[in-house]
Amino acid sequence: MKKTLLLAFLTICWLGADAFSQQTTKPPEKAVDAKLPFKWDVTLKLYPLIATGHMGIMTRYSPNEKGAFRLAFENIEFGKTKSVQYIVVVDGPRLDTVRVTTSKFGYGYQRIGYEIHFNSGRHQLYCGMDLGFAFAYDRYNPADARGSRRYDLSANPLVGLKYRVLDRLSLSAELAGSLAYHHRSLIAHNRDIINENMMWTISLDNFYMFNISYHF
Repeated sequence: MKKTLLLAFLTICWLGADAFSQQTTKPPEKAVDAKLPFKWDVTLKLYPLIATGHMGIMTRYSPNEKGAFRLAFENIEFGKTKSVQYIVVVDGPRLDTVRVTTSKFGYGYQRIGYEIHFNSGRHQLYCGMDLGFAFAYDRYNPADARGSRRYDLSANPLVGLKYRVLDRLSLSAELAGSLAYHHRSLIAHNRDIINENMMWTISLDNFYMFNISYHF
């Protein structure tokens, strides 16, 4: 987590320095206008990083000032673990291996959508809709261990407020709801499904209260 925080801090410093250098080469009056001719931006969602150690990142493409297409990646991780159980021998300190278990896991959350813009000076109110897909799995070895698999599909209405600090740098906050379908499976080692659960949920999904965007 410390490495992730350091990476995010260095990224923010680089974006801020670049945005400031760009600002000094443009007329000062442009800094008060949210409708600048930049079609792309990259946004770092800092609240998930602070709260969980996972950094969310989103990119937008704005064909015009009326709206933008969005693509977000959050909480993506893959890995492998190894667990060893030991037993202490009564007549000595020697430890004998009882069981070695390995597992592979992965999870991720992605969203794609569109937002509509309402610009006023350096302020921007936006609203829109994302379609989300989340997945998670874990697989274990030896053969008598069980694994699991999960995927979620969601529709996420959203509203947000953005403030253009510099020509190429802005801050924003965003609130989103969720109508989601969840599917869970318990899986045997030979990948036969042991149990399945399906459900629908409606929730106030995400509140990203501190995002920083670089426009280009």
